[in-house]
This record gives sequence, structure tokens and C-alpha cells, in this order.
Amino acid sequence: MIRTLQFKYALKTDGVTAIMLNLYENMDPGQVSFDFLVGDEKVPPEIRKRIEERGGRIYSIAAACREKNRLAYTLHKVAFCYRLMRENHYDLVHVHTENAGRSLILIFAGLAGVRGRILHSHSAFTQSGKKGARKQRILKQLMPLWTNGYLTCSEEAARWMFPKRITKSGRSGKVASAGRGNRSGKGSRVVMIPNGIRVDDFRFSEEVREAVRRELGAEEKDFLLCTVGRLAPEKNYGFLLLVLKELIRRMKTSSGQEDIRFRLLFIGEGPEETELRKMARELEIEDRVCFLGNRNDVPGLLMGADCFLLPSLFEGLPLVLVEAQASGLPCVASDRITRQVELTGQITYLPVEEPSDEEAAGKLAQRWARQIQAFSKDREGEIWRPEGAILVKEAGFDVADAARKLERYYRAISAKGRRGPRRGRGDAV
Repeated sequence: MIRTLQFKYALKTDGVTAIMLNLYENMDPGQVSFDFLVGDEKVPPEIRKRIEERGGRIYSIAAACREKNRLAYTLHKVAFCYRLMRENHYDLVHVHTENAGRSLILIFAGLAGVRGRILHSHSAFTQSGKKGARKQRILKQLMPLWTNGYLTCSEEAARWMFPKRITKSGRSGKVASAGRGNRSGKGSRVVMIPNGIRVDDFRFSEEVREAVRRELGAEEKDFLLCTVGRLAPEKNYGFLLLVLKELIRRMKTSSGQEDIRFRLLFIGEGPEETELRKMARELEIEDRVCFLGNRNDVPGLLMGADCFLLPSLFEGLPLVLVEAQASGLPCVASDRITRQVELTGQITYLPVEEPSDEEAAGKLAQRWARQIQAFSKDREGEIWRPEGAILVKEAGFDVADAARKLERYYRAISAKGRRGPRRGRGDAV
């Protein structure tokens, strides 16, 4: 049995949490156990249920350390993490993050005698200002002092998180595949674990598509544009409103009617929702925009849609693009997103700009609109949609395959030795 402690600052409805839970639920609990350490104390009930149903425990730094004095809080946090890792005899601590600062938790793991100290990069950039960028550069160089396992979702995410002496891999510049560790010390020490999904859940069904479109009130002429994710600044969703405005302008006929009616579905919640609603009103397109919130029927919604859009300013390897391709959707994505996520040949990459730069964003919105308009006129593409799931599975992005790769990696890094009894007495929250 390999005992692991998974760290993420907040377990919430986002892509990284979904990846963690997918991997967790596809590993044999008799071979690998997962406990979870979070900085935040708020864990959504549905996520807590999924973890505890399989025997996992959740520990919260915020719940254990309530001191208002910063020094007292820091000292208590250090003591709490050290004691938790020491008493529970974990073989591995696996940190999931978008910035190098989170790697500091692995210092406590090293002091507690944990053999495997893994840092997993899930993004190719974070918006943190000059101070945050400087901290990232410094910790990026120092992290090998307390880290001995390096995982990534993409080559771009690896370069963002890890120093060159860790990522370099000869002429190819590519990271390794799981289970093929480099024992010679030459080449990349970073292993890529695919952001796996339950491919069969997203396999296209005409019956599901029709039911979803009826629920959404979509008519035959409605062309549903869809995006999934947290409504946050880095997702650049305001740009999509400019694209929708341009599409509506383009599709007006001489009689003032539209041959195709475009509608935009936002699936997710987040801090930008109020601003996005305001922007839709100002652009006079609010009747074409639907905010659906967090949903547990994303596979069906993707089947009901006609085109998937992702204008992010930065990503690691976006899970939602894997899901959209599995459902057979044509996709238009930001050219800042890794090409490693292109699995079906159905992604068109185009440049993006933030809506605050009105002139540049307006010109780029026209390019996006032209591409989407071309998709809308090619309804024969719908015949192809069932092939999406086959191609995604063949590319190795089924979560069962990803979980097996991660388990092989865990075994390799924990083979250096185990110690002590298998169960400790930490207090889960």
C-alpha cells in the first residue's frame, strides 16, 4: 500500500480539483490511498462526499490554525503540517499547484521523513504582479532542494514551474512519459501525466443532444456556443461577448432577420459573473447569453452545443478542451494554449486580447467570428461527432490510463523505501 497526501490550497469546482478526483476514483484503494490537505477550510459537500466514500480524509490548515497573529499562525501551520505528515507515515506528498510558492509545503514533508515529495504543475502562468513574479523566479531555482518528483500536464506548464536543469531533455525539449524515469541523470526529470477524463461519459449521443436542446429551448436555427470554467479574469470571457456581438452583426440579412441565431452558454461560476452580465447588457446581447452556473451534466451540455470556445490568457492543459473534443465538438481556442491538447484535429487556434484593449480585441473578435461562422455553415461536421471519443481515448487521455501511469510513477518514486506503521492518528476535518 502506497500512502499519499494530496495538497491543493482549495478543493473547489475547478479543473485541477476535477483532475485530482478523477485520478483518485480510478486508482485501486487497496494499492494507493489518498488523504487531502487543504489550506482553505471550505470544501463543497459533493467533493467531501466523493473523497470520504472511498476512505480518504481531509485535513484543513485553516481549521487547525486560527491564530490572528501572523507569526503565531505560521509557527502553528509548520507544526501542524509536520505532525500530520510524521504521524501518518505518508510515502508521498503530492502538491498540485499553479505557482512555485506552494512547493514550500514539501519542506515540511522532508523534515517529517516523507520519501517522495512531488510537485505537479497545472498551469503555464499565473497573474501575480511583479512581487509574485520575482518570488516565482527565486523559488523555481530553489525548489529542487526540497522536491524530488516533478509532474506536469504539458511542456509549457513544466517550463513555467521548473528550472531548466530539471526540464532540459536533449534536443527534443520534451518531458518524459510516466513510467519511463531517467535513471542516468541525463535529460528531463519531469513526467507528464495526461489530464484524463471519463471518455465514455462524453461519447456523443444524438438522443442526449436533442433532450438537452429541448431543455435549453434551442430551435433548429440556434447555433449554441459553449464554454466551461470558472468565471475568472484569466479565462478572458469578456472577449467572447465581443465575438458574439460581431457574430450577430454579421448574420443579419438585408431584411434584418438571421439565418442562424447564435447563443452563448457560460457553464460555471466565479467572481467575474457580475461584470460579464453588465458587459452583455451594455453590448445589448443579454438575450443571447445564458449563465448556467455550476452543473453536474456537463457531458450532456457539450453534446447539445455546436461549438466550444476557450479564449484563456493562460492555461496548463485545459481539461475542458479534452472533454469538448471527446464529445466531438469543433473548438476555437486561444493561441496561448498548448498544442498538446489537440487530440482530434478539431481545434482552431486564434490570437486573443483582453477586452480592455478595445481596438485590438475588436479586430481579433472579427477573426474568431469568421471562424465560428464557417463552422456554423458546415453542419455535415455533426456526422463526425461520435469519432471524438475514440480519438481522445486512443491519445491516452482516458482517466483509467492516466491513473495507471500515475500509479506506476508513485511506485517508482516510493521504491526507495518505506517506514513505520501504516496508519496515524491525525484529526481529519
